[in-house]
Amino acid sequence: MWLFDRRQIAPLAFLMIAALGLAGCGFQPLYADRTGGAPVKAKLEAITIEAPGGEVGNGLKFNLEDLIGERGVASTRYSLRLSPQVRESNVAVRQDTEVTRRNVRLTTRFDLYDSEVGEVVLSGSSTSTGSYNRVDSEFANLMAYRNVEDRVIRDTAQDLYTRLSIYFQRQPRS
Repeated sequence: MWLFDRRQIAPLAFLMIAALGLAGCGFQPLYADRTGGAPVKAKLEAITIEAPGGEVGNGLKFNLEDLIGERGVASTRYSLRLSPQVRESNVAVRQDTEVTRRNVRLTTRFDLYDSEVGEVVLSGSSTSTGSYNRVDSEFANLMAYRNVEDRVIRDTAQDLYTRLSIYFQRQPRS
């Protein structure tokens, strides 16, 4: 006679094995405060975001600032320069040449400048694509376009935030 039901022990055993596996592979939480330097969050808060005006530039800037969170009195050691570019393309065209679906692609080139080093320390590009259906109502088309534009801006901001976090996590502590 067993003291415990095997079905109750199986999830617990799985969690224990998973925990041992993560500990053995060197897994570390991204935002952990480790000895010897500032945590990733503090370095993210030291970024000033430079984006062109307009809906897309401002949207990227505000979404990134929301993700980074409270700034407090953090220094502005880093400057993130964004260069977004939006392109639209037809995806579905009927035989009578009416467009029924469109893609919106946001490609954002970015450069992270470190004022202490005096040079660009990280650069790259982030791309996000969304699509929407076109209908007879121009108002519905406009609202669908704005919605997909908001989605690609949010996706791009999240991607940039993740890339910056990983960059700072991999840097030696200063």
